[in-house]
Amino acid sequence: MLAFAWGVQFLDLSSDPWIREQVHRAGYLFSFLFLLCGSLRLARFNVQKNPIPKNPGRPDRKYFVGLAIPAGAGMVAAVVYAAGSSPIHYWPLAIVWLVLLALLSFLMVSTWRYYTFKDINLLRPRSPLMVIAVGITIFLIWNYSQVVLLAMAGTYVASGIVIRIGGIVRRHLRPPPPQPERQVG
Repeated sequence: MLAFAWGVQFLDLSSDPWIREQVHRAGYLFSFLFLLCGSLRLARFNVQKNPIPKNPGRPDRKYFVGLAIPAGAGMVAAVVYAAGSSPIHYWPLAIVWLVLLALLSFLMVSTWRYYTFKDINLLRPRSPLMVIAVGITIFLIWNYSQVVLLAMAGTYVASGIVIRIGGIVRRHLRPPPPQPERQVG
């Protein structure tokens, strides 16, 4: 509802009615696609016993398979909040918004890895540097919440894409395994 209402519903009425109608239709499609992909993501984990991605990564790290639904919703909310909650009126911006919704929808049903942060233990002693970093983060969120929350959400969404691209590059740069020598005779 938020994605459609903020990004498409309040387009400028003075724009071409045909374009407005087409953007509205695309808005319905991509808003529903976001909902559908979120449902498919939940259904995938309800029917699988042990969901292991095709590219499981390092065994000492925990990953989500695909973008978690709260992270996708957090990205939508962060964009709306960063824009001051005033809806989009210019149709080209609405198109960019719909492309973002399509990307988030794809990432939710993908098998790309996203770090879970489940191995963070808050009871373990921390270094002074970590305490300073957490304090600075809290300060920045308190004083510059729109920009910082958008940057945090965008960084997390982009992290899965970077992990995937890094894996592809690593596979192409890795030397091929040595071929066993064949004996002639």
